[in-house]
Amino acid sequence: MVIDCLVPPKLAALGVKRQGDGKAADLSTIWDTPYPVLTNYQKLMGRLLWQAYAGGTRGMQGPSHVQGFITSGYRDDIIEGRTSSPHLFAIALDIAAGGVHDQVGAARFAVEYFNRIGLYPENGFIHVDLATPAWMQRYGGRLFWVRKGGKYTSFDDLGEAILFAEGRS
Repeated sequence: MVIDCLVPPKLAALGVKRQGDGKAADLSTIWDTPYPVLTNYQKLMGRLLWQAYAGGTRGMQGPSHVQGFITSGYRDDIIEGRTSSPHLFAIALDIAAGGVHDQVGAARFAVEYFNRIGLYPENGFIHVDLATPAWMQRYGGRLFWVRKGGKYTSFDDLGEAILFAEGRS
């Protein structure tokens, strides 16, 4: 899969070092995935008028303060005991979004391109993935969630998740 409009990050200029764990695949895993996760990411960045960046696997994580940067793509979480993360299947991305207001704006557009969305108001990013209902039946999970105070709260409706992320519910 070739995606033309992604900007390769100048990680050194951003103060980011390549830090692979030696066990997870690197960029080729997310670039070669048969799923349209990067194509959908690129479309989302266009809708948000944010820069689309290349990179973002466990071996090359971007800075969380650069809006639109993929902070995590493919991860080999099996080494940490997790076996059901959509990151294991190269169908998920974590994207730096900034504060809650920017996360909410990104989430509202992300539902056009991704099946599930997680908001992380304390960490400045959103999670998006292409997990299908069949995938969720097998591995679990909900459509929308918010992580606050180290606790995950799940929702069936994005509007409810947004209200909770903003502290209005």
